[in-house]
Amino acid sequence: MYEQLAMTQRSGAGSRGEKEKRILSVSELNHMLALHVQVAQFSGLYLKGQISGFQAATSGHWYFDLKDDRGAVISCAVWRSNTAKLQRPRNGDEIIAYGSINLYEPRGRISFVATHFQMAGQSQLYLSYLALKDKLEKEGLFSATRKRQLPRRPKKIAMVTSPHGAVFHDVCNVARGRDPGTAIVLVPVPVQGSEAAPEIASGIRLAGKIPGVEVIIVGRGGGSMEDLWCFNDEAVVRAIAASPIPVVTGIGHDTDTTLSDFAADVHASTPSHAAEITVFDLSGVKAQIEQAKKLLQNDFSQVLREKQLKLLEAQGKLAEQSPKLRIDRLSHRASLLSQRVGSAMEHLLNENTFHVHEVTMLLDASMSHQIDTLHRQITNAGMRMVRATPEKQALAYAGAIDSISQRMQFALSHKLQHDEAVVATLQQRLNALDPRGVLARGYAFVTSKDHVITKASEAPDRMMLHFQDGSIAVRKDARGEDTNE
Repeated sequence: MYEQLAMTQRSGAGSRGEKEKRILSVSELNHMLALHVQVAQFSGLYLKGQISGFQAATSGHWYFDLKDDRGAVISCAVWRSNTAKLQRPRNGDEIIAYGSINLYEPRGRISFVATHFQMAGQSQLYLSYLALKDKLEKEGLFSATRKRQLPRRPKKIAMVTSPHGAVFHDVCNVARGRDPGTAIVLVPVPVQGSEAAPEIASGIRLAGKIPGVEVIIVGRGGGSMEDLWCFNDEAVVRAIAASPIPVVTGIGHDTDTTLSDFAADVHASTPSHAAEITVFDLSGVKAQIEQAKKLLQNDFSQVLREKQLKLLEAQGKLAEQSPKLRIDRLSHRASLLSQRVGSAMEHLLNENTFHVHEVTMLLDASMSHQIDTLHRQITNAGMRMVRATPEKQALAYAGAIDSISQRMQFALSHKLQHDEAVVATLQQRLNALDPRGVLARGYAFVTSKDHVITKASEAPDRMMLHFQDGSIAVRKDARGEDTNE
């Protein structure tokens, strides 16, 4: 790259052998310097100094200066990805920062980018912590790709902790409250002192071999950095990383972070929190079951109401089509038809009675007229006989009288037969329409003062009940029922 931007200047034909002159741009120079400060000797440095001019940017980055007792100053930065893991410092704090030299090429400005820092009072212990963390991190023991998913509901959990103290009992109480069916196996180890680290590492390896164990919890209560230092031991960290089953750490309090926490599959803030993360909470399932039960009950109630409505509709339709209702309807129609037939029969009887009377009058008038005519003819014949010869007239009139008498008898007989046939036909029609014929079939009718009663609502207090063979006087009692007098 430099050859593309370099300019070679020669004076004369080059016979004087002058050296090539290389002219750099500011960007090239800054880039060359940046390449030089990115070598290993400027990485992984521990820098001690006093903070001044501290600023927390809105982006989440921290910016400040570090100066020493000689007045030397260097700009420092902590990127947002690391600030969440660090305690926010104040101006005047004496710290030991771990990081690398960085050169900002556009400005040519050198700064120190810190990833961790610790107050200077704990310098030696903290430096060891940072050195081992850097070493194990480069090996990939803290990589997120190595983290394993915890089983949803483990049946057996191994607890690597001290048999003394409240940690194991707290974890058991939390587990019992969440899922009483989860078994907790204690792997007793010391959790403090110079002999604790090898025991903890051995306990983790032993827990991974217990049949049926699905998760290992490594934990202890709170303490100082020195108290928790055994969990920063390399052997413990490597045992956690090499565990064949997932490991959950719950070491110290919320603010404590050990190298074991970085190597674990899941890091809990406290041992009780580790139990909450690991043990399945049946109370949530119970709540879901209760909720599902309520939903099922509501759905069942809704379906039941719908079925009840359909049942009522079916009962209504069945009642409309029931035989009793149909019989009641037919009885009502029969009653109406009976009333109409009774009225029609009465009207027809009155009409036929008038017709028979009219025919009888016509018949009587016709017979009287014919008899009067015959009498006149006989009188006339007698008068003619008187005027004629008695013998001849007598013979003639005798024959005429016989002939006329035969004709009159024949005509009268024929007329009588015809009228009798007409009367018989009318009598048959009259008998067919006669209410007494209906009475012979078991019916009866009610009258009051020669007026036929057809409705119960029109019934008076006293009435006549007519049968085929006679009549009975009846009266209506206080309940509206008819009784025999």
